[in-house]
Amino acid sequence: MQRHLITLLCLAIAIALYVAGATLAATGLLILGMLAECIFWLRLFRGKDPRQ
Repeated sequence: MQRHLITLLCLAIAIALYVAGATLAATGLLILGMLAECIFWLRLFRGKDPRQ
């Protein structure tokens, strides 16, 4: 369950960075938003760690 919470937190951070980057016209925030979104998708589609 904690894995899903972290994944959803990455999505929430990405959305917040996209909004902040769009309103402030800050390219760095948009890039950080893209990075957070990539982490979200990787965590979403990556299978469970076999060590767990």
